[in-house]
Amino acid sequence: MKRLINNSAGFTLVELLSSLMIIALIGAVIASVSAALSNAQSHSDTLTEVIQSGRSGTMQLGAKLRKAKLVTAASTNEMALWSNDANNDKQINVDEIMLVQYVPNKQIVERWQITFPDTLPPILRKILNKPQQLSNLTSIDNVRELLNRSIYSRYLSKETLITNVLDFKISANPTPPMTRLVLMRLTVGKDRQRITITNAVRLRADMTNSIILENGQFSLQSNQSLTTGSGSNNNNDDDDSPNPPSRRPPRRPWLPPRHPWLPPRHPRLPPIRPF
Repeated sequence: MKRLINNSAGFTLVELLSSLMIIALIGAVIASVSAALSNAQSHSDTLTEVIQSGRSGTMQLGAKLRKAKLVTAASTNEMALWSNDANNDKQINVDEIMLVQYVPNKQIVERWQITFPDTLPPILRKILNKPQQLSNLTSIDNVRELLNRSIYSRYLSKETLITNVLDFKISANPTPPMTRLVLMRLTVGKDRQRITITNAVRLRADMTNSIILENGQFSLQSNQSLTTGSGSNNNNDDDDSPNPPSRRPPRRPWLPPRHPWLPPRHPRLPPIRPF
């Protein structure tokens, strides 16, 4: 007799196709979830990088503002600074002027400043690095025109402070050049992800006390004018040279008592005799 083959233990074609469809659906779900997680991680990393860049640039700009001598001019998204007095001559030289501005088409905040190399001859440096009047630096356009002159083109340094900037606002209080407080509002981000950073910086601005207003224009009162003014108040016809300003006499140094560690002897008690 012929043996009958029993095929009841196998899979039918319908069962195989159903299992393949289920496996394909599970794989598609896993792939979509993995792609979504990877995309979210990429956006998170990008936003974190942008935030760090904005905070780092804001801190760097705040450090420059704190050391500034004066804010000579400011607008809604630009400001000009007298960054430092490197020569200690209380005059605003060309290489001490700094311009901070927002460039919307590049979405950056950049710094302009003239930097002379150390190899520049002293005579040429003296000719190029002329002191500027404060009245000529109270306008952003005048400062930009000064730094864009052809004689300074090879020495002009442009540094990008912050990238991916969507908006940048500046508020100076009081108005320049008497500014003591600067409020910066910065919006950074990419695509639809953005964050706003606000920073208030109090300036040292130690030269605001030397600013005088004459005929509607601001100027710096130099030491020479102060000395001449104090000398003119002293009527001395015998000597034509200006007299030095009056000074306080030096104070005598404080001296401690001769023996502060010995207590005073009581008048009613007899002196202590040694044994």
